[in-house]
Amino acid sequence: MELMYRLEHHSSNMIPATYWYRLHSRKLEEDIKLDTEKRAVEYKRVKNNLVFKKSA
Repeated sequence: MELMYRLEHHSSNMIPATYWYRLHSRKLEEDIKLDTEKRAVEYKRVKNNLVFKKSA
């Protein structure tokens, strides 16, 4: 967050810290979607899968 505040100040408040935050969040979302290797590693660590009934 500190970096986002600094970027806001560098842009003379033309680009608010909240915009930088949203940009960062979108990058994280994309990383989560594409990181199949880490996902596979973490899936192996799950011991008790939750079971859900399929709704009709």
